[in-house]
Amino acid sequence: MTDDNSPKPWKQQSDEPPVWYNRFHTYLTLGPTRTLTTDYRMWANNSGTPTSTVSKQPARWRWKERAMAYDTVNC
Repeated sequence: MTDDNSPKPWKQQSDEPPVWYNRFHTYLTLGPTRTLTTDYRMWANNSGTPTSTVSKQPARWRWKERAMAYDTVNC
């Protein structure tokens, strides 16, 4: 049995900085065909590719795992 009051993985994590949660939320709203490059371009004025520093954050905050959980419930 799951606890309906438990935090959802797609919500901001307790130690996740707001700037990274906001970027994750953009990633999340792109839907199941989302990519990190598309997300990056959304908040970087539609140009370039993610830097190595930026590329590490999605893994640190488990974006793919969290987005898949969201998609399972909402898509």
